[in-house]
Formats: sequence, structure tokens, C-alpha cells
Amino acid sequence: QINTSFKRKGPAEKGSAIYVPRIALTGGPCAGKSSSMENITDTLLKLGYDVYFVPEVPTVLMNGGCKYPGIDGGKLLVEFEIAL
Repeated sequence: QINTSFKRKGPAEKGSAIYVPRIALTGGPCAGKSSSMENITDTLLKLGYDVYFVPEVPTVLMNGGCKYPGIDGGKLLVEFEIAL
């Protein structure tokens, strides 16, 4: 169940800011983050909210052609992790 008790702010007047609620999903592999994103999206869209997702940095890198050296990458793995 999603707690939607935060109030949706109306259009900003000149000089005022719009409040943008943010949700951060954390957890290890197979923790249910992707499934949760689908449920959160469906619920909030039905309530009239705009929903946007920002992918995690490793996803952007891997989709951009970056080569992960693997868990046994030794020095290359250390350099890769430092660069992140």
C-alpha cells in the first residue's frame, strides 16, 4: 500500500517553488525494486500525478556500453569501482 498523504501543491505563483515529492528505492538484487516501481507508477498515475524515474548510475553505464570487469576483475574491478 502506498501512503499518499503528502499534499499535491497547485501551480506555482511567480517567485514560489513547486514541491516535488521524491521516492528513493534501495535494496540488493531481486529485492523487488522493479516490481515496486510498477506498483508505485500505477497507483500515482491513477491519482493524477506525473511519474518520472531516474535510473541508477550502473544501469546507465552498462546500457551505454561500459564493460564491467566482473567480481574476479582484480585491479580492473577496483579501478572501475573507484571511477563510479
